[in-house]
Amino acid sequence: MNKSVFLFSTIFFGTMCAQKQIHIQYLNVRSAIANVHEDLYTDGKNVISKQNGNFVWTDPEFNRKLKGRDSYFISSIDDTQSDRDFFFNSYVKDNAEDNYFVYDKVPHIEWKIDKETTKKILGYQCIKATAIFRGSPITAYFTTEIPYSIGPFKFFGLLGAILDVRVDNKSYDI
Repeated sequence: MNKSVFLFSTIFFGTMCAQKQIHIQYLNVRSAIANVHEDLYTDGKNVISKQNGNFVWTDPEFNRKLKGRDSYFISSIDDTQSDRDFFFNSYVKDNAEDNYFVYDKVPHIEWKIDKETTKKILGYQCIKATAIFRGSPITAYFTTEIPYSIGPFKFFGLLGAILDVRVDNKSYDI
């Protein structure tokens, strides 16, 4: 399975390298002790994200088995569809040696844009947007200076790239 993910990623990256691409680096703060780095690449049509595999887990046995393994999220930008198909690799805790390729259809996110609330992130003028994502209230800041409907993890659907997204009332963010 690892060979399949590697081959697919190599072909995908090769296709994207032939075109102008955008690279965004995110820091995903999952808790006070767990941070994950994510690298997102897009050519405006295809999107691939790689999350660094050096996770911090509370179960030391599970951490040992997963140390250094990366996760990949692959999708396409299709303005004719409101949902987005995601393909990603995942592990099962009971057998961390197994790597699975998973499909997830993420429904359209109903964003409420607040054009009056803005902030600068790394030199980009960003606009606030809020939504409910799979039952959790979230706040995001996006920039139209990067005109692709992309973001970290499975977030998308705004008029530009999401540079900051947080679960409201939680101590973690992306």
